[in-house]
Amino acid sequence: MKIKHHIKFIAPLVFALVLVACSTEKDKFVNREYHKLTAHYNGYFNGNESFREGVEKLENSVIDDYENVLPVYVLGAPEDAKMIYSQMDRAIEKATVVIRRHSMVIKGEEKNQWIDDNYLLIGKARFYKQDYLAALEAFNYVALQFPGGSLYHESMWWAARSYLAMGNYSQAIYTLEVLETTGKVPNDLKSEVHAIYAQIHAEQEEYEYAIEQLTRAISQSKSKERKSRYTFILGQLYEKNGQCNRAIQYYAEVLRMKAPYVMEFQSQIRRALCISGYRRNAAPLIEALEELAQDEKNLEYLDQIYFALAEIAWEMGEDEKAKENYSLSAYYSTSNNTQKAKSYLRLAEITFDEGNYRVAQAYYDSTMTVLPTTFDRYEEVKQLAENLDELVGYVLTIEENDSLLRLGRMKPGDREAAIDKYLAKLKEEDRKREQEARQGFNASMRMQQDNFNRNEGSTTKGNWYFYNPSTVSLGRTEFQRIWGRRRLEDNWRRSNKQSFSSDEFEEEFGDTITVTIGDSTFRAYKYDRSIYVAQLPTTQEEQDSLDALNIEAFFGLSLLYKEKLFDYPKAAETFERLLDRYPENKYRIQEYFYLFRLYTDLEEPEKAAKYKQLLIELDPNSDFAKILQDPSYADRLEEERNRSTAAYASCYAEFEKGRFTTCAKKCEANLKLFEGDPLEPKFAFLRAMANGKRSEAKLVEEMKTVYEKYPFSEEGQEAQRIVAFYTGETEEVVAQKEESDSVANYLAEEAKKFTSSKDDSHFYIIVFPAESNKANELSTFLSNFNQQYFSLENLNVRGLFLDQEYQMVSVRSMKGGEKAMSYFNAIEKEPDLERILTGREWMHFVISQPNFAILFQNKVPEAYELFFMEEYGLKSGL
Repeated sequence: MKIKHHIKFIAPLVFALVLVACSTEKDKFVNREYHKLTAHYNGYFNGNESFREGVEKLENSVIDDYENVLPVYVLGAPEDAKMIYSQMDRAIEKATVVIRRHSMVIKGEEKNQWIDDNYLLIGKARFYKQDYLAALEAFNYVALQFPGGSLYHESMWWAARSYLAMGNYSQAIYTLEVLETTGKVPNDLKSEVHAIYAQIHAEQEEYEYAIEQLTRAISQSKSKERKSRYTFILGQLYEKNGQCNRAIQYYAEVLRMKAPYVMEFQSQIRRALCISGYRRNAAPLIEALEELAQDEKNLEYLDQIYFALAEIAWEMGEDEKAKENYSLSAYYSTSNNTQKAKSYLRLAEITFDEGNYRVAQAYYDSTMTVLPTTFDRYEEVKQLAENLDELVGYVLTIEENDSLLRLGRMKPGDREAAIDKYLAKLKEEDRKREQEARQGFNASMRMQQDNFNRNEGSTTKGNWYFYNPSTVSLGRTEFQRIWGRRRLEDNWRRSNKQSFSSDEFEEEFGDTITVTIGDSTFRAYKYDRSIYVAQLPTTQEEQDSLDALNIEAFFGLSLLYKEKLFDYPKAAETFERLLDRYPENKYRIQEYFYLFRLYTDLEEPEKAAKYKQLLIELDPNSDFAKILQDPSYADRLEEERNRSTAAYASCYAEFEKGRFTTCAKKCEANLKLFEGDPLEPKFAFLRAMANGKRSEAKLVEEMKTVYEKYPFSEEGQEAQRIVAFYTGETEEVVAQKEESDSVANYLAEEAKKFTSSKDDSHFYIIVFPAESNKANELSTFLSNFNQQYFSLENLNVRGLFLDQEYQMVSVRSMKGGEKAMSYFNAIEKEPDLERILTGREWMHFVISQPNFAILFQNKVPEAYELFFMEEYGLKSGL
C-alpha cells in the first residue's frame, strides 16, 4: 500500500520532468541529454539500421563486371538503386523526424550533437538513391554548419564521392584537397580518401596516378575485404598500364588473401591473360586452368577458362589449338554475351589476318549478334563486319552468275544431264537430312569449326547454284545445318523435340518448293527438271545482263580490297581477273590507274610501268593519264575540288542563316562555274531547297528538275523522295526535313540519352536565359502558386544555373510523373508565368530525378524538351 501511495505522488513528478525536458528551446542539461538520447537511440538508430540493410542488399545484388576495371566501391546502375529505395526512404524519414523533433538551435548553435549525424545519414541515403544533387545539399550543409564537428571530414569525403559519381572530376579532387588540408584527417578515413583519388584517376585512364593512390589505400586499410578488392583492382590497373608482370604479382596476392571465390577465379583468369610473363613456361598455368575446367563449380565460367587457354595457345604459336579453344569458349558462353563476342571476334580476326575473308565474315556476323554497344571497339568491329558483308555479297554475286552462265551456255542435252545429276544428289541429301532430323543431330564445336573451313574450301567456281550453301551467309547456313530451320520460340536449341507438326515437317522435308519466275510465284515439285531450266539465262540478252552484273561486282570487290581492307595484293589480283574476264569493260581506265598505283606501292615497277603505258595509250587526254604524266596535275585537280568545296560551304552557310534568295543565287553561279564537278548535284539540290522556301509548289518543281538531271546521284534520289512525299505523304516529308537539319539531328541524338522513368520522383523546371534576372520574381511566383494550390505537397522552390547560358528555377519534388503532370497542367493556365517571361525564349517541363542528373551533365535543355514532348505527350512553353 505504501509503494502505491508513493507512486501516486512520484508519477506526476516524472511526467512533469519529461514535459520540461521535451522543450528544444531551453539550454538546460536535462533538455540536452533527453534530446541526445532520443535522437540517438530512437530515430537515428533505426534509420541507420535501415540504411545499412539497404547498402548490404545492394552490394549482395550487384554483380561485378570483371571485363572492366572494378570500381573501388559497389554502387551499381540507376536500376540497381531502385531496389533499395524503400530502405533509403525509411532512413531519410527517420533522420528527418529526429531533426524536426530534437534539433536544439540556441543562439545560433546546435546543442544536440546527434543532429549532424542525421543530416549526414540523409545525404548518404540520397547518395545511394543516386540523387547526387540532393545528397550534396546534405553533405555541404554538414560541412558548413558543423565545420569543427567530428563529421566534417566524412561529409566532405561523401561530397567528393558525389561529384565523382556525377563525372565532375575536378570538383571531386578539389573537395578531397580541402578535406586533406582542413584539420587532421581521421585515421579510419585516410585509406578511403586515397581510394577515391584512385577511382577518379582510373576513370580518366590516368593509370599511374591511380596505381599510386590505390597502393596507399591498401597500406592504410584495416579491412581485409577492402584490401582484397583494392589488390585485385591494382592488378587490373597494372594490366591496363601495360605492366603485365606487376599485374600477375597482384593477382597472385589476391589468391593468398582468401578473397571471395569469384574474385579468386577471376585472378587466375587474369593471370592467364597476362601471358607475357609466362611465355617461357606456360605449362603450370595451362595445367591450373585445365583443373579449373574439370571443377563442377566452374561450369558457368568455362567460356572464360577456354578463352584464357586459347590466348596462351595463340601466344605460343599453336594456332589450331587456339582456334579450337576460342570455339569452345564461344560454345560454352550461354549467358555472358561479352565473352561470347570476344571469342567470336578473336576467331574473326585470326581468319581475317589469314586472308580467309569468307570465314571471317561469318565470325564477324556472329560477333555482331552478341557484341554489346558499350564495347570499346564496337564501331570499328561493326565497320569491318559491314565491309565483309559487302565483300561476301560481291563474291556470291560472281559465283551465282558464273554458275548460271555456265549452265545457260551449255548445249540442251548437256544442260539436262547436269541438272539430272544434281537432282539425284539433292534427293540423297534430302533423305539424309530427314533421317538426321528424326534421330536428333548434334554437332560438336570442333565439327562446327571444321565445317566452316570445309564450306570455305568447297565453294569453288563450278559449284551448283540453286542449293549451294555459299549462296547465303555462311553463319546462317552453318546454323541451319546444325539446328535446322527453327521457328522463333523458346528452347529452340532442343534437338529432341517430341514432335513436328505435319505442316512444319512438310515445309522442312517435303517434295515441293516455292518458285518465282518473272512476276509469278507458285509451288512446284522440287525434283522437276523443267523448273530449273526455266530459271537459266539461255538468251544472249539474259547472259549479257549477268555479265554486266559481274563487271560491277568485280570492280566493287577490287575497290573494297584496296580502300577498305587495304589488301593490295588481293586488290591487284581481282582487278586483273576483271580485265582477263572482261577486257573491254567500261572501267578499264580506272583499273589501269589503280593497278599502276597498287604495283607502285607493292614495289613491282615492271607491272606498274605496264599499266601506266596501257592507260596512256587507251586515253591520253583523261584525267588519269594526265596525273601519271604530270604529277602537278593532281594538285591542280585537288585545288579545283577545294575551291568547289569552299564555294558549297559558303552557299550552305547562307542557307543556314535563312538567306534563301542569296543562297539560290550563289548556287546558280557556282553551277556554271563548276560544271562537271562532283559537287554539281549538291549545288543543284541546295538551290532547289532555297527556292523551295517560297512555296510547296516551287519546291516540288525544283526537286523534279534535280531528279531529272541527276537521277543516279544521291541528291537526285533524295529529290525524287521529296517529290513523292509532297505529292502524297506530307507527314513523312516533315520527318524527312527534320532529319536533314543538322541541329534537329543533334538534338534528337541527345534526346535519346534520357530514359523513361515516370515512377521516379519528379521536378518541375523553368529554363530561361541567364541574363534575364528573372529568378527571384519566378521563385516568388512559384512559392505563392504552391501555397495557394499545392500547400499539402511540401514543395520547395530552388534556383540554380545550368551553365553560362541558362538559368533554372525548380519545384521539387513530386511523387511520380502523373502528379508532376497535374502540377504542369495547372501552372500552364497561369497567365502570370507568361507575363514574367514575355519577350524571352524560355521552356518549362517536368523531369524525373534520373533525367535531371543527365540534363545537368549534358546541359542541352532543348534535347530534353524533345524527349518531354514525346514521353509526356505535350508541347513545351517555348
